[in-house]
Amino acid sequence: MYTIQTNHYQLSNGDGEKRHYSWSIGENEFRTRKTNFPMAVVGEITAWYEEQSTLLVSGVELTQLHDPWFIVDTTLSPESWVQPDEFRPLLELAADGSYQVFLYQNEYFDNDIPVYRLRAPDYYADANGIYEFLNWDGSSVIFQTPLTRETSVVFEAAGANVFPVYDLNNPVNLQVGAEIRIGEDDQIMIPPGATIEFAEGTTLIFESEYEFGGTESDPITLINSSGNDSQRWNGIKIEENVNLSYIRIEHTTIGLEIADSELEVNIETVDIIDTGIGVLVEDNEGGVLSFSNLNIAEVSDKGVKVISDYLGSIVFVDCSILSQIPI
Repeated sequence: MYTIQTNHYQLSNGDGEKRHYSWSIGENEFRTRKTNFPMAVVGEITAWYEEQSTLLVSGVELTQLHDPWFIVDTTLSPESWVQPDEFRPLLELAADGSYQVFLYQNEYFDNDIPVYRLRAPDYYADANGIYEFLNWDGSSVIFQTPLTRETSVVFEAAGANVFPVYDLNNPVNLQVGAEIRIGEDDQIMIPPGATIEFAEGTTLIFESEYEFGGTESDPITLINSSGNDSQRWNGIKIEENVNLSYIRIEHTTIGLEIADSELEVNIETVDIIDTGIGVLVEDNEGGVLSFSNLNIAEVSDKGVKVISDYLGSIVFVDCSILSQIPI
């Protein structure tokens, strides 16, 4: 069995720079290193290089790109080059919002040929609200499925532009009863000092590991939208390992609900004011819950309520809780 590799991921000549595209045995052989193949079957192999063009990206902090040709660290020796099968933030790939791509790559979206893919978060947030993904848009580009946040894409010309579109006219936090589920690829980057209002019955749910909060001088405030104390929102529900800090949560049925097993949750400098239950712990076995500088006040039911046999640890440091923890 044989291994073949190119020692040059790009070449320069009088026509400019060209990037390694594939081996002559097929477009699907795009990696710079091919291993474990019988030369007698394959025959002669040639490395092919093609020109790339500039892609322009709006909203780079939200957008991820899957580039089959991306090499993690080109300063390493060629035998150590890695081309991972994964999405990467375009902000990481190109801080200025531009990136080099092959044009008309797999324009018929053949499953056996490598293709560029885009991915955007389900939600985007700013100082005024949280917004849901609608579609992809851009110029000189073809999206295979423009209404889904993950899609294959073909770039047709230099200067092609792509960006995700969010429903800025209908913030999901103001939709009664909405469940805002923050998954692995979502970025709820609420600016420090912002105040976000939530409609009655709305829940902010963290389904993946996440760090969320403001700063010591500019905490984030999460409140109900109506100004009517009887129309409360449902607070934050935690289903994965989460760190929360410098947040003020007001007018909720439950301030924080920890609702999964074996979690590691760190709550630091969080105020929960005017709530039915401050912190609800359920179905959590063997986890570690750490609370420091937690302030719970104006409670109509219980400050902290544990409703299942809890086998992990709960640590409170410098906390103010205005009701007893049930034993």
